[in-house]
Amino acid sequence: MKLLRISERVSTVLVLLWIVPGIVFLLSTAVAVVRQPGFHVGLGLIQAMGSAALLATLVPALWGTAALIFLFRARVIGARLLIVYCLFWLGDFLGALIYNWRDIARDADVLNGPMPVRIIVSVAIVVFLGCFALCAVWAWRRAQLRG
Repeated sequence: MKLLRISERVSTVLVLLWIVPGIVFLLSTAVAVVRQPGFHVGLGLIQAMGSAALLATLVPALWGTAALIFLFRARVIGARLLIVYCLFWLGDFLGALIYNWRDIARDADVLNGPMPVRIIVSVAIVVFLGCFALCAVWAWRRAQLRG
């Protein structure tokens, strides 16, 4: 039982270490858009400038913040909001990877480079997308436990 509690705390800390920096990044990007309206935001499939860029950064940041607040107030809605947040970014970045695959495959520096570079890039992509998927699974489990 104690091991289960420790495992739950470790997984919660890992989720926070993944989600919180992303929210901080989105908020700082929103501030950059407010200061410089011509600031271009490129986040996966999201390519925007001006007020569209502000919406593309501020809405997900507030969504993720609300998810964390409700989650730690022991509300099921927080876990459900976090599931949507993680699946949104997973879909956004995975969609961009699929959409740009032809350009990625033609880039001689990545896929035709030395084997260690190809391995590192491939592992980084899998880890990046996998973290969003694992956070969504964690939130799903949390919603099941509370709901």
